[in-house]
Amino acid sequence: MIDGLAEAVAAALPRPMARYLGLSPQPVQLAPGGMSVVGRAGHGPLTLLLDSQDVYTVDLPIPRGIGIDPWKQAAMLAHRYMPLKPELLAWDLVTVREGNDVIARISMVRRSVLAAALHAGGRIASVTTAGPGPQPQFLRLDVMRLRRRLGRMLALLTVAAVVLPLPPLLAAWTLDQQTAHMEQKLKTLADEVKAVRQLRERAEVLDAVLSRDSDALVQPSRRQLLDEVARALPDDAWLQELSLHGGEMVLQVRAADPQAVLTRFQEVPLFSRAHFLAPPGPNGAAFGLVLPISGDSSAVGTRGEAR
Repeated sequence: MIDGLAEAVAAALPRPMARYLGLSPQPVQLAPGGMSVVGRAGHGPLTLLLDSQDVYTVDLPIPRGIGIDPWKQAAMLAHRYMPLKPELLAWDLVTVREGNDVIARISMVRRSVLAAALHAGGRIASVTTAGPGPQPQFLRLDVMRLRRRLGRMLALLTVAAVVLPLPPLLAAWTLDQQTAHMEQKLKTLADEVKAVRQLRERAEVLDAVLSRDSDALVQPSRRQLLDEVARALPDDAWLQELSLHGGEMVLQVRAADPQAVLTRFQEVPLFSRAHFLAPPGPNGAAFGLVLPISGDSSAVGTRGEAR
């Protein structure tokens, strides 16, 4: 089972990588007797190919039926085809189909030859024979060999489990960082837009206030108006009533010469548009003066004190 998994993994990988991981060992031919290696052996794992003179092969027909175990059949008939004692031989079995018959091909090698092959040098992964089709594996149940092959596959799976998720994880991390950066930029932009909107709203409110109260803001104060009225009023005139309505003042004055009083007020730049509320009556009767306020505070004089 482990050999089948290793061969499947080796077939799926590129040949240099499979050979580097020890899943596809380099085949090396042995001389007769397994005493030396024919040719040059590499530094990686090796598959030793025994010489045909050292391997004795017997074909054992397998009876037809369901559940026939070729290994049990070979063990029962071992006394018939093994020329030496079983403890002096290493053997393996592979099944071969010839036509409609299934044959158990038993391959045997002396343990002395196998021991000499194992000491031929190099990292030995398996000992088998050359030829087409399935070949015997004389180290099939060797614990160290199986552990090495299983360890190499586990190492490969570990490397794959660690390396393969790295690109997606790196891409996800990069995307997350870019998203966080964009969110920070959008938040800053939103704060700036909010601040601009608040400034615009305040500007609109101030513009509305200024457009509504601009006239009142540029008008002189009431104290300044009273001072100007007191300066402009002649000594022979009496102020009976004063009222302020919006942008104008209405005075009720009693004087002997109403025209002189009007002229006096018109000479003041602040009250240059002064006029009678109604034509004045005769004999010093009280008359009304309307004093539109020009709104120019610079026109307010500084001569004299209020009376």
